[in-house]
Amino acid sequence: MWQGVKNMDDPYVLGEFERWSTWPQVSDACRGPQPWPEWVIQDDDALDCELGLVRGGKEEDVFLIRRITASSGRSCLLAAKRYRPGNVTSARNVVFNGRDRVFQHGRDQRAISRKSKYGQFLMKTEWADSEFRFLCEFWKAGVAVPYPVQINGQEILSEWIHGEDPMSAAPRLVDAQLSRVEVADCFDVVRESVLSMARLGYAHGDLSAYNILYSQSRGPVIIDCPQVVDVVLNPLGMEVLRRDCINVSQAFISKGLDVDQEVFFADCVASVFS
Repeated sequence: MWQGVKNMDDPYVLGEFERWSTWPQVSDACRGPQPWPEWVIQDDDALDCELGLVRGGKEEDVFLIRRITASSGRSCLLAAKRYRPGNVTSARNVVFNGRDRVFQHGRDQRAISRKSKYGQFLMKTEWADSEFRFLCEFWKAGVAVPYPVQINGQEILSEWIHGEDPMSAAPRLVDAQLSRVEVADCFDVVRESVLSMARLGYAHGDLSAYNILYSQSRGPVIIDCPQVVDVVLNPLGMEVLRRDCINVSQAFISKGLDVDQEVFFADCVASVFS
């Protein structure tokens, strides 16, 4: 829980609440792929300082967190995605990923079916767990996603993808002002990432210019992965993959790049069965 402690030494966190770092509280299974990047703060005496809301959604919010070690002053910025309690409104109810969890207790399954408060809690915990697992899998496969630092319940902490100002979020692709060379390079990275997901047997499920960030230091970074679809097990899998390819193609066509969306989709299908 957040502690009522204010850090008066740093203007970025002045007046914000702090908590002890949750890193020591979670097991290695709830931490990102090893080797852990050097910038990930692992100290027991670290504090997580909430700097503010970055983005609010229907079912989750994203906050900016500064993790700082009290003894040395080392720090890093993290994005904290927290699933919000409340009714499930997402299309994730309809499009399943083919790796749906089978709950051990019948009451859990019944709670989810009835969409009770407990069922909502279970479902959103599963969404967070699913997103974290996919981020880890994609990161290890070289997909352009944020490094997943850890998961703790319904909160995922991941690499902070920033804009020119390190304290500001990187713009979405739809808003990014790119040169012709940057547009072409950006498409190459996104295309290879979609192909890499397809080789693993997955489609992002909701890919568009609105959930691809563009950072000068990182290039394009794909975010929001709780709705990943297994394109083999899911009867709608190929349809979802094609939609992702069309959305990505249209995003880059609107920025002046010549993209054949059908060739892109065909390459992805070939990757699935390669």
